[in-house]
Amino acid sequence: MGDVIKDYNTEELIDYLQRRNLKLDDDFAILRKQKIDAKFVEELNEQKLRAFSSYKTIEELKEVLRKYKVNGGKITCINQFNPVFKEINDDNKALKQCMKEIILRLSNLETMQDSTNEATRCVFITSILNVSIAITRKLTNEEKIYIAYQDDVSGEDTSGRVDYSIKGKRTAEQAFQNDDDYLYGIVSTATEWHFIKLCAEGLYCTSKSEYRINLSKTALKKDIESIRKGVKKLLK
Repeated sequence: MGDVIKDYNTEELIDYLQRRNLKLDDDFAILRKQKIDAKFVEELNEQKLRAFSSYKTIEELKEVLRKYKVNGGKITCINQFNPVFKEINDDNKALKQCMKEIILRLSNLETMQDSTNEATRCVFITSILNVSIAITRKLTNEEKIYIAYQDDVSGEDTSGRVDYSIKGKRTAEQAFQNDDDYLYGIVSTATEWHFIKLCAEGLYCTSKSEYRINLSKTALKKDIESIRKGVKKLLK
């Protein structure tokens, strides 16, 4: 958050804190009288935010979803949106590289099942996310798109560590300065993928659409084309 507020004047800083609902009404007069540096605000914010890992029950999940106008405790309860597709040619270098990595890693596994652990699944997720960034850079002519691993992130009410974050040249706060802007999230087991979109109107996802990659030893031996189709559909 320090990068977001470092150039704010006092009134911009107060407006930012009010929007984060930190319940600091009695302190704003003090803020107007003294210079507050970014480190202090960062520490103040960390004291108020709840850790992602503290949400453990369905009722707590429902509470979060209700904030975004979602009734229910399942991902399928979230309103759907239709992603905008960009066609990817079969001879795309990034797609070919992704397939090489997936085939190599599948061939080195004894088995790949629903019970396969998270560390193994992340190996495949990492390959797919990196290739998606390479394709996006080429399609958009935007070089400043990066991936971070085990990244610490903060929201309005919570903070914590996520497996991956993909960053462009704008911060989350800058993205929502315009009502037409949005943020994307991804929920994945490597075989199943769901895309989440957060915008001014609310929360949306693709949970009722089929985004699945057949990462199995059987497909590796008998139907590599099914793997390629799944990856290609996902990358589009």
